Amino acid sequence: MAEVLLFVTGVLAGFIAGYIISRRSRASSAPNGSTERLLEERLSKADAGLEQFSKQLEAQKEELRSQQEQLQEARETAAVSRTQLNAVTKERDELKPSEATTKATLEETRAQKEILSTQAAEAAEKLNSQQNQARTEMKEAVQLGRTPTAPRPTAQ
Repeated sequence: MAEVLLFVTGVLAGFIAGYIISRRSRASSAPNGSTERLLEERLSKADAGLEQFSKQLEAQKEELRSQQEQLQEARETAAVSRTQLNAVTKERDELKPSEATTKATLEETRAQKEILSTQAAEAAEKLNSQQNQARTEMKEAVQLGRTPTAPRPTAQ
């Protein structure tokens, strides 16, 4: 119990010493009743700090507005781009059937070209054959002394 009593006495002595020291430090920091001046200084410092904070807040607000404007412009640009993309996609989708039709027509034209090329080659070969036959007949007629006659057309 003596230890507790000693502890309590020490704590009370500490409070009393702290109170006395704090009173003296207040009196020494504000001699001749200049507490008002000290308060005014603190108030002016607080006002200056508040003003600086206000300026920083305004600067951040301005930066936020600027970023919001940039964001709005980016959204508008994205909306325009989306609209253009939709239009191009729609046009592409409309052209797909036309592309398929064009490819089919092209393949049909190629097939017809091959058929016509084959027919033209056959006709050219037949013509060559007929020309060679006509030449041979004319040579034979000239050799036999007959007058050559015009070749007779052959039925095809």
